[in-house]
Amino acid sequence: MFSLDKFRKETVDISFFLFLFISVFYFIGVFFGLFVVDKSLLKIELFLVLFDIVLFGAYKKKKISYFIFSYVLTFSIVFMITMIFFLNTHVVYRSFWFIASLPYIFLYNGKALGIFVAFYSVILMLIAFEKGLFPITFQDFIDYLIADLMVASISYFFITQMEKYEKKVIEEQKKLDIQAKTDYLTNVLNRRGFIKEIEDKKGVIGIFDLDHFKKINDTYGHEFGDEYLRHFVKVLKNSLRKDDIIGRFGGDEFVVLFINSKKDDLNKWVEDFYKKLELSPYKGIKVSVSIGLANYEGDLQKSFNLADNALYISKNKRNKVTFFEE
Repeated sequence: MFSLDKFRKETVDISFFLFLFISVFYFIGVFFGLFVVDKSLLKIELFLVLFDIVLFGAYKKKKISYFIFSYVLTFSIVFMITMIFFLNTHVVYRSFWFIASLPYIFLYNGKALGIFVAFYSVILMLIAFEKGLFPITFQDFIDYLIADLMVASISYFFITQMEKYEKKVIEEQKKLDIQAKTDYLTNVLNRRGFIKEIEDKKGVIGIFDLDHFKKINDTYGHEFGDEYLRHFVKVLKNSLRKDDIIGRFGGDEFVVLFINSKKDDLNKWVEDFYKKLELSPYKGIKVSVSIGLANYEGDLQKSFNLADNALYISKNKRNKVTFFEE
């Protein structure tokens, strides 16, 4: 499943090595006289690059988190560019690095920091223009402003679209997860979903098996039988507590985990439930169900077998409940 955070963590290495490559190229250019750089600036730049390499090593060894690595790296890059801005002798060279860094900052640090750096660089350029810190015309400033806002806007739009896509993927995945664990007919958990849901829980397992359901299906048709099942589930769900878990295991068999319950807790519930069923016939047909109950301590197969044995006793009497006690 697509995750923007996962994408950032998996690709930040590429961006770091690209930054490292540009830095090495820059230092080689300085060595051969391609760039004229203030010596104090060169020392600062060299120190920061070495610091970033150590930082990257700590991140890869999982001594620091991605959050710390990405933000400290961005801070060092912005600091380095600020030094270039004020100490480099080339007007164009000293200014375009801020714009070049914006897509990286938007992608790996988020929109808030990206917007901050975009405005930060414009303010620096405005100060340089107003104070005459280096040769720059009003037209230069306007051109820089337009370029800065253009790159920042594109980066912002790109990240926003990625966030929307991520949200859409997550929502679709949630729907698929719900569908995968939900019974399409009755909208309760299916066997897989029920088993997953009761992990690390305890209580009483109850197996509910509708009496004479095959006869009802054969007499009135499967569509009627489906509605009969939905009607039963509605009555059952309305009778359960908020934390109790219900699932359909197939056909007319439903399973309930009564969370943190014991036999004595369920005596009154069973009595009230059967009264509700008595008062809730479906289109004139009485709803009859046999129930088998057993304690559940974490071993589903064992508890299910015990409850199934109890259900067998109930089915011989019809519309009755049996609690299996070891």
